[in-house]
Amino acid sequence: EGILQRRFLLSISRGKPIHDGEMYSGSTKASLLRQVWLQLARGGNAAYFFTWNRRSWDEDWKPAGSAEGGRKVAEKFPYLMLNPFAVPTDALTGIQEFKRDLYKIDDLFVPRQRNVPSEVALLLSFPSARYAGATGDRNFHEITTCSAALEFSHIPNDVVLEEQLPEGRAAGYKVLVAAGVGNLYPESVAPLTKYVEDG
Repeated sequence: EGILQRRFLLSISRGKPIHDGEMYSGSTKASLLRQVWLQLARGGNAAYFFTWNRRSWDEDWKPAGSAEGGRKVAEKFPYLMLNPFAVPTDALTGIQEFKRDLYKIDDLFVPRQRNVPSEVALLLSFPSARYAGATGDRNFHEITTCSAALEFSHIPNDVVLEEQLPEGRAAGYKVLVAAGVGNLYPESVAPLTKYVEDG
């Protein structure tokens, strides 16, 4: 679902930067590095770790400043970047390591716009999602499988919201993947029919 969500954000942002204001890291340098590389690979422009404090004021940090209290707080909040019992201090060096390694390939890897327009779009239907949630219908989850397949096949793709169909948003795509869509708005039928009739 993370892949689909990122494609959705890229599609609706239409070239605007995408920032993740609440990125979580694991408790090792390797997990921290995985997170930042994944953000970059998925097309993000900036990411901010949550959260840069240690909650030293927390009731569980007793006695104050003790290792025992720090461990208790880290068990409750394993994402506290400045609590050394949650994220060891040496793991933070991964940020500089990422920056150093990125500079070696940034001219190849970092630019987002390569002027390759997407010819494929996934149809995201909130009515289908709500229907699936209410009835237990798992077919809607086919969209995540299709999204992953497109991502790993390196086929550029966008996401089109069902609400955008009447305005002709799908017309610019050669293929519209409507996986698991089983419950549409009544006003979606005409534009989908026209899309198919237009080839």
